Amino acid sequence: ASEAVIGRPDLAMASDEKPLKYELSKYYMSGIIPMERSKQTLIDASTTQDESETIMRFTKYLDEEGQIPISKTGHTTFIYAIGHGNYLSHHRFAESFTMDLSKCPYLDNDNDNNEESKNDQFRSAWIAHGVFGSLAFVLLFPLSAASAILRKLMPSTWIFFHTFGNIAAFASTLFAVFVAITTTSNSEGEHFVEKHHKIGISLLLLSFCQVIGGLFRPGKSQNDDNNNSKLNTRHIWKLGHGLLGTSILILGYIQVGD
Repeated sequence: ASEAVIGRPDLAMASDEKPLKYELSKYYMSGIIPMERSKQTLIDASTTQDESETIMRFTKYLDEEGQIPISKTGHTTFIYAIGHGNYLSHHRFAESFTMDLSKCPYLDNDNDNNEESKNDQFRSAWIAHGVFGSLAFVLLFPLSAASAILRKLMPSTWIFFHTFGNIAAFASTLFAVFVAITTTSNSEGEHFVEKHHKIGISLLLLSFCQVIGGLFRPGKSQNDDNNNSKLNTRHIWKLGHGLLGTSILILGYIQVGD
């Protein structure tokens, strides 16, 4: 297995796709797979092309967890390849060259400190994202659900715990999603392409619907105490509210564990 940075000019011009890091696990196309979004850490990456040349630019960290490190001292061999066209396919030309990065004028301690500072900045944001997401789906939403289930034990106060839990959980979810979107943008990542992203935005929408549904809960009618009236408005609302809450709890635990 190896790694590579690949740029695709057609997609760069059509949809502004930037060069990405790929895992090379096989000789064939099926083994050329983009790394997961958290590993796409290239800086100022771009692919440009005109009638005479194609230029791919990017800045890459030398040492990244779980990836092949690049030594900042001594000779390192780099391999590059050129495809048959602007589409991803087997290369028509490949070559290698050796470089000693210790002689690179741009490789200094200030750059190392800037990289570490940038990593720390993103790390802190993702920690905040995880904390507020966990607060919503491990504490607040379960608290809200438990107060409704145990309402007979606290008939006069359960509604306050239930309402506060839902509203606070929605606020925490909104903040967690906001942090994720802004951090992804700042790190030049792509939005809503992974399962975690899609479940997260779905949870935000579902929790919003849950809060709005709670605010517009139908009042009791004279038919609510009639056992023969199974399909009154309040009964239907309670079923929908409960199913929506259960869905949020299940998806929330999946999201936190991801």
